[in-house]
Amino acid sequence: DTAIPSVFSVSENYPNPFNPRTRFTLSLPERSNIVVNIYDILGRQVALLAEGDYNAGRYRMEWAGMTDMNAAAPSGVYLLVVQAGNHVFKHKMIMMK
Repeated sequence: DTAIPSVFSVSENYPNPFNPRTRFTLSLPERSNIVVNIYDILGRQVALLAEGDYNAGRYRMEWAGMTDMNAAAPSGVYLLVVQAGNHVFKHKMIMMK
């Protein structure tokens, strides 16, 4: 799909619950500086998935259940937080091992 999205959106992650991988799609209607983070339920950053300037378009992203320290994240509830310009998206994800 090469069409430029008309609105900012982030799909639900799939699968959810997951073990250990989950995927989602980020749709950007215009060039944006984005930050995609995973946080644990206590609000601690677990993983930085993406950061930087992205052109308008659709981006498939995946979290493989690993922390930034290259360790397997434990089972639990996580928050996917996507910031793109003035947009912020938050979604709860559950990892079950």
